[in-house]
Amino acid sequence: MTLKEKKYFGKIHRCRFIIKRLDGLGINRKYLGYYYVVDILDIMINDDMEIKSFSRQIYPQIASKYGKTECTVERNIRSLIDKTWGINVSNLLGDFSPSEEKPTCQKFLYAVKNYIIQDIA
Repeated sequence: MTLKEKKYFGKIHRCRFIIKRLDGLGINRKYLGYYYVVDILDIMINDDMEIKSFSRQIYPQIASKYGKTECTVERNIRSLIDKTWGINVSNLLGDFSPSEEKPTCQKFLYAVKNYIIQDIA
């Protein structure tokens, strides 16, 4: 079964599920990058494709939606990672050890995507 055939088929349901899982990780909605991450994860899960270049494929879409630049989108996602990395996110995601350096935006997004997909599958 593909993700589209699962319970969380519609965009609204998928985004609600993503938000619930991010909240469960302790990632706070007050950070500007929060909703960028929600939209990026929605794209990643819905399209189920490997993204080779976030700066060419994903950030322009998100920047356009929110009326920002690609650099602003990436910076806000990095800020979200910086602020939330110490609150057990690394432990919960499992792909990282607690002592490991903060991941890049791309590694973080793929780790969160994999974490969310476990609950859908």
